[in-house]
Amino acid sequence: MRVSVSSALLFQRGNMKKITYIITMILGIASLFVISCAKDDSSSSSSSSSADADETVSASGAISLSSKISIVDPKTTASTARSVIATSGFAETADYNEHETTTFVFEEAGDVLDTVNSILCEMSQTRPGKMAKKANGTNYKAQVDSNKCGSGNGDAKVNSPSFDMWTVNSTKADKDKKQPMIVKAWVPNEGQTIRAKMAVKEKPSADLPYGRFKMSFKKVNADGSEFMKGYMRVKKTSGGSQTKFYMPMTMGPSGPTYDYSVKVNFNTDGSGTGATSMPNWTGQNQATGSKVFQVAFNKDYFYKQKTTNGVASDAVCIDRNKYLTSVWRYGMYDSNGAEVDINSGFPITATASGVTYHGYIGYYGLWMPSDAGVADNSTVTKMDYSNPDAAGTDYKVRSWGGKLIKYTKNNITLGSIKNVPISIFTSSGQQKVSWNGTNFILEATNVNGSWVDNASSIVTLNSTNAWNGLNFYSQALGGDGIVELTYSNGFGQAPDAPADNATVIFNTQAPVFPGDSVPANLACYDRCPDPANLASGTEERGSIHKANKSGWFYSQNIDNATAPTPYIYTFDNTTSGMVLKDNGTSVILSSTNNNVPWGVRTGPLFDNTTANFNLLKCSWDATKICPWNVRGKMSTFYQWETGPKSWNKLEVLVAADNSSVKFDAPMQVKYTHSGTGSNSGKSYDNASMYLEYGGIGELHGIPSFCVNRMTGAKSNCDDDSRWVTEFSIPAASLVTQVADGTTEYVIKPLEVEQTMKLASPTTACEDAGLTLGSVTLPNSSDWSDPAIGAEPTVTGPPSVVSGKVTKN
Repeated sequence: MRVSVSSALLFQRGNMKKITYIITMILGIASLFVISCAKDDSSSSSSSSSADADETVSASGAISLSSKISIVDPKTTASTARSVIATSGFAETADYNEHETTTFVFEEAGDVLDTVNSILCEMSQTRPGKMAKKANGTNYKAQVDSNKCGSGNGDAKVNSPSFDMWTVNSTKADKDKKQPMIVKAWVPNEGQTIRAKMAVKEKPSADLPYGRFKMSFKKVNADGSEFMKGYMRVKKTSGGSQTKFYMPMTMGPSGPTYDYSVKVNFNTDGSGTGATSMPNWTGQNQATGSKVFQVAFNKDYFYKQKTTNGVASDAVCIDRNKYLTSVWRYGMYDSNGAEVDINSGFPITATASGVTYHGYIGYYGLWMPSDAGVADNSTVTKMDYSNPDAAGTDYKVRSWGGKLIKYTKNNITLGSIKNVPISIFTSSGQQKVSWNGTNFILEATNVNGSWVDNASSIVTLNSTNAWNGLNFYSQALGGDGIVELTYSNGFGQAPDAPADNATVIFNTQAPVFPGDSVPANLACYDRCPDPANLASGTEERGSIHKANKSGWFYSQNIDNATAPTPYIYTFDNTTSGMVLKDNGTSVILSSTNNNVPWGVRTGPLFDNTTANFNLLKCSWDATKICPWNVRGKMSTFYQWETGPKSWNKLEVLVAADNSSVKFDAPMQVKYTHSGTGSNSGKSYDNASMYLEYGGIGELHGIPSFCVNRMTGAKSNCDDDSRWVTEFSIPAASLVTQVADGTTEYVIKPLEVEQTMKLASPTTACEDAGLTLGSVTLPNSSDWSDPAIGAEPTVTGPPSVVSGKVTKN
C-alpha cells in the first residue's frame, strides 16, 4: 500500500521531499494531541527554564485532541453571526458540541512544522481518542483521505479523494486516570513501514497549552532494519513548558543530511524564546543548504531573524495583536446539531490473487490500489459495517470515459454580490474584478499563472469584454455565470452602465446517472467536440472542436430561427449507453492529450425542441437565433466532459437488479455575510455567496487573497506569499440549501488560523526589550526506539473512514 503525501507540499518541493514527508505523516500523531486553541494570553503558560519537571502523569482524565501546532500561542478571537440557530439547545453529545474548534498561528519561522501540520488532519481522520474509548487496545484500520488535508489556498475546491490504509492502536486505562494514552501507528510504504509510538501524559490546559507527551518514530525496511528516525516532545519545565522536534533527512542515497528541528521555551507571562531549522528549498525544488530562525516573543510582539547558509537577514518585528484571521475548515450541522452528511460515496473491497484490497467509490469516481486490477465490469463489495463478519453486497463497477452534467439556472442581483470577486477576460487577459455598487473595480491580473495585485481602477465594459453580457467565473458563486446587460446602441456594441438591479445568472450542477431523464438528442453551437481529433487536437476551432458554425462569438451569420442548424449529438441514459455520440461515434478522450491536460468540456447542450429554439431568438430580430442566449434563457442545459482522469469520468456501481448507486454532488448553500470588516479592508456586508459543502471540514468559496509570508502584508500570489481568506464565517451562522431554497443549516469554524502583521514602528520589539539569543537546537539524544513491532494483521473493513467511525 502506498502512502499518500499532501499534494500541496509535494507540488512545492518535488520528489526530493517525499521521504521526509512520509516520515512526518507520523508526526501528526504527536501534534494531534497538541491543542493550540484560542485563549487569553494572560493564561498562556511556558518557561525558558531547562529544569525538567516531567516525571509524573497527570490525573486529568480524558485526553483532548487537536489538529494544529504552532510556535507561538494565538490570541482570543470571536465574531458574531447575523442569523443563528439557538445552538445552546443542542444536546451535549450533538456533533456541533463534540467537534472542537482549534486556533493556531501561521509564522514563517515555523515552516519546519508545515510537514507536521499539513498531515495533521490525516491523523485526525484515524480518530485515536474516540477509538481509545470505543475499542480500547484493539488494532484497527483507518482509511484516510489525504486530499482533504492540503494547505488553504484561493482556489480550494472539493477534490477527488485519495485514500491510504493506516493501522492504529489507541489505549487508555480509564479506571486509572494516571495512566497515559498510548497510541501506536503503522503506515506501510512500498515494502517499508513507518512505526510510531506516543505516550500522551496530560491534556492541554491553561498551564500546559500544548499538553504533555513524547513520541518517537522510525521507518524500517522489510527486514526490520532502520531507515530513518525522529521524535517530538512537549514537557514541563520549572516554570512552564518546552516543545522539541527533531528529524534528520538525507537527500538521496548519498546526498547531504539536513535537520528538521524546533525548540521553543514558553514562559508563564506569555514570553519565550526559540529556534527552528529546516532545509533551504529553492524554486527548482532542490535544497541548497539550510535556514535557521532565532525567535523571541512576549504577549505583544514576535521578533525573528533568519540565517540562510550562514548569512543573516535583517531581524523582523511582528505585532501579535494585529493579525488576519482565516478559517480553513468548517462543520455544517442541522437544526439538532447533527453533522450534515452528503452521500458522496463509500468504501469497497476487491479481491485479486487471494489478496483483499480496500478502496472507495463516490461522486469523484473510483479509488483502488492498482494491484487490485479493478476496471469496467469488475466486481467489488460494499462492506456491512453493522456486521463486519458479513460477506457484504457485491456490485459491478461500470466506468464510462466521460460524464454528462446537468445545469440548473439560478438568478440573483448584481447588488447582492457587491465586492465579491469574479474573473473575466479582457484585452489584458484574465482579471479579477468586483462590483462596488457603481462600477466594476480591477483587483488583480493573472500573469503567467500567478495573480498580480493591481491598483484599484474602474474596468470599462465594452464591445470586446461584454458584447453579449459579462461572462465570468467565481468560486463564491459556484463557477460560471453571466451578468445580463442592456445595449441601447445595439447588440454587440458597448453595453449600458450596469446597476445594482442587473440580473446575475449562475447555475447549480449535478452529474447525470443511469436512468435519469435526459433528452435523446442534444443540440450544440459552442465548443462542439469532433471525436476524430480529440486524441491530438488543440482547443482551436476546427481541431478538437468542430469547424466554426453560425452563431459563435462575433459571428454576423446568426442562425435562422425557421430552420436552425446546430450540431446534433445523441445520448442513451441506460447502463449500456451513458456516452455522448456524434453520428454513432463516441465522443471520448481516452488517453492524455497534452494540449488539453485537464480534459475536454463542451459548451452548452440542450434539447433540440421548437420551444427551446424559440427561447434563443434574438431580441432585435425574431427570425434569427442567438445561441449565446442558452445560459440566460434556458432553465436547464447540459455539458459533456471527457478525459483520462478520474474526475473526467462517470464511475458507478450497478446492483444485481441493474439499478445504479447514485452519489451526491457537493451541496451548494447560500451564505449572506454580516459586518463591514475584512482582512483586506473591503466590506462584504450583505453580500451573498453560494458556497460548496463536500462533507465535514469541506466548505469552499469564500473570497481570498495573498499576503507576504514574512510580513503578512497583501502581496502578489508568488513563491513568497500564501493565501488568507477575506473573512471568517462566525459560529452559529445560518446558510440555506440552494436546491430547495428553504432548508437551513448552521456553520461552525473548526480550524482557525491567525497570520500576524508587521509591527509599527519596526523597532517595537527592541523597544519592548526583546533580544534574539542563541537557543540550541535539539539533536538525536532524546530519541528512543518506538519498539512496537511489525504491523499487525487486521481483517474486515476499516473501522474509520475519513474521520467517521463506521464499525458498530
